[in-house]
Amino acid sequence: MENKELIIELIQQDLKHSQLLYGLDQIGLCGTELYFIEISEIVYRLMNVPNGKIGDHWMETYMNFMRDTVNYEISHSIDVFKPLAYACYVQLELILLNN
Repeated sequence: MENKELIIELIQQDLKHSQLLYGLDQIGLCGTELYFIEISEIVYRLMNVPNGKIGDHWMETYMNFMRDTVNYEISHSIDVFKPLAYACYVQLELILLNN
């Protein structure tokens, strides 16, 4: 599996997990505070994001995609998140290329 494909798959997994966490937040159970598993840190390292300001913008963009999962129908499959994971990857890559 190529690095890009692996990163997109990791993002998909994080999107699915984030859907659960933000859903828990919506009913008052503090999901994002208690159960965040930091897949973003793995993606961050795999994409070779430099430390500093670019990293802050990169992480903010990543987390915005994670928050968007509450707008998706709940499904047993992560396939529903493949287009969103790809869009997230493209945006993150653009941040790296433009800085």
